[in-house]
Amino acid sequence: MQSRLICRVLMLSLSIMIITAACAFAETITYKCKGGAACIEERIDFGAATVTCADVNGDVLAHWVCEYELEYTCRNTLTGQVQKGGFNPISSSLCSHLCGPCKDGWE
Repeated sequence: MQSRLICRVLMLSLSIMIITAACAFAETITYKCKGGAACIEERIDFGAATVTCADVNGDVLAHWVCEYELEYTCRNTLTGQVQKGGFNPISSSLCSHLCGPCKDGWE
């Protein structure tokens, strides 16, 4: 009797973990500027992202932790700087907002 209860609890726990993992997603996109700079945007879940800005040599210039919906609020973990602004998460990237402009555009 006790072993059945333990088995059911374990199965329920496993099912909850699988459902939780399936609902969460992470998407990583690397954008490059023709000048050599790079921006790595990782959308951890809808409404949360990290953005890493790097120079030509790959040195990290900024690492942003962001929350967004129709606007974004990001904090640079290296400097403590905070940036806020309007943002459409479906049609644009946070790279142009946080890593600065790229003459030929981020690709």
